[in-house]
Amino acid sequence: MPALGDVPHHYLLTVTATDLGPGDRLPGLDLRSLETCLAGHTLSGSTIVGRYGH
Repeated sequence: MPALGDVPHHYLLTVTATDLGPGDRLPGLDLRSLETCLAGHTLSGSTIVGRYGH
């Protein structure tokens, strides 16, 4: 969340549908590891951009 008086910040929210089951991933994945895990398993997805400021 931006500090009071700061310029509005942009936030990206990405939702990805995959063919992987809940137990098919390793806990504690960082972003690169998650992207590698999802390669070839993404069925669909969407990203929205939100902007928030005070």
